Amino acid sequence: EEMILILITSDREDLYLYMKIITDYVIENLCNDLVLTTVQGITIVDSEILPQDVDARTEDDFILISKSSIENCKLIIDKEELDNYLLNDISKMNDKFIFLIGNLYHELCHADVKHRMPNLHNIMYGDESSSMQMITAHYWVEFVAEYESHRTGLRTKDDFCISFVNAKWDIKYLKYNRNDYNDMFWLKIGRASCRERVS
Repeated sequence: EEMILILITSDREDLYLYMKIITDYVIENLCNDLVLTTVQGITIVDSEILPQDVDARTEDDFILISKSSIENCKLIIDKEELDNYLLNDISKMNDKFIFLIGNLYHELCHADVKHRMPNLHNIMYGDESSSMQMITAHYWVEFVAEYESHRTGLRTKDDFCISFVNAKWDIKYLKYNRNDYNDMFWLKIGRASCRERVS
C-alpha cells in the first residue's frame, strides 16, 4: 500500500504540528478509497484569506485551512493528548473536531472527485461552459464530496441538500438573446450553517 504524504505549511509551528496529527489521522482512517494525487499540499491561513463563513477550501490544488478552526480544537485538547483523543469514535468527538476533520476530509474528497470525474471540473472552470452548466457541475461536485463525508459520519445525510435549498440566491436574468439556458445567472449571497439547522 502506497504511503500518502501531504506537505503542510504554516507560519506557526504549533499549528503545523497539530494539523499534521489531524491530517495523518484523516488519511490513515478515512481516505483508503480516495485518490489524492492532485493534492499539492495543505496551507494554514488567516481566516481573512478565505471567503466569509468558510474555514477550508481548495485553490490551485492546495487545501487552505483556517488557523481559527485549528485553534478552536487546541483549546479543547492539547497536542500531547491529541493522538489518544483521536482514538474515539467520530460520533463521540467534540463538534469543533468533527468540523475540522470534516472540512479537511471534504476537501480531500474534492481532490478525489477531480481525479475520477475530470469532466465535471472542466465544466466548472471552463471558458466554454454556460452559467447553468457551471452551477450544475458545481452542485454535483459538492454533492459527491458531501455524500462521502456522510458515509464517514462527518455530516448528516441531508446536510448539503438542506444547505443548498436554504441558501439565499439573487437570481438575475440577462436578456441578451432571451435564452434562459444561456442567459440565467445565479449569485449565491449567503447561507447559515447547515449544522445549526439540522441539530
